[in-house]
Amino acid sequence: MTEDVPELKSLIFDGNGGTQKEILAAAFEALHKHGYSELTIDAIGDEFDKSQSLIYHHYDSKDELLLDLLRFITDYFEDLTPESHMSNPRDRIEEFVETAIGLSERDRTAIGTLIELRAQAVHDERYREHFVRSDKAIQKYLADEIRDGIESGVFQEVDAESVAVWIHTVSIGAAFRSSTADDSWVETNKKEVQDYLEKRLYR
Repeated sequence: MTEDVPELKSLIFDGNGGTQKEILAAAFEALHKHGYSELTIDAIGDEFDKSQSLIYHHYDSKDELLLDLLRFITDYFEDLTPESHMSNPRDRIEEFVETAIGLSERDRTAIGTLIELRAQAVHDERYREHFVRSDKAIQKYLADEIRDGIESGVFQEVDAESVAVWIHTVSIGAAFRSSTADDSWVETNKKEVQDYLEKRLYR
């Protein structure tokens, strides 16, 4: 990672927020290192600078802790606003594509951690509810950008919601593949997405 593209952990856990936020940061790191099935409160405690007893004071189980972590990450993404230095909606869509689909300067820790959490949603309704919420938040961000581009004349007249769903779904697939594969497919995938956007969205 470069200094211009900080890791997700350093963005959402900025050193402020007290003990509970420090516990969530420790859980984020421990989940990446151990995976869900091997994750224990002891492993989280190894990443926590204070007494492990404080973790038990706040949480009764690892799932309660991880669900709070997921809630915290989702809140962070819901509160995001477009970068002020990018006034053109196309530039903001391109940035999303480059980061989430082109996987530019990707944060492998963040990708791996979020995939571990999303995998639990297959069998656990509590996790599923959070990912439904986060998916809606990201799709809303993309749809708002697309509507902005239509209004300003840089995008074609399209169904903003449908295109947003497609972009976000491709980004999820790219994240999953990047966690287990080399990079040989990335540029091909990115080119196909760019071709789609040129034909379907951009003027």
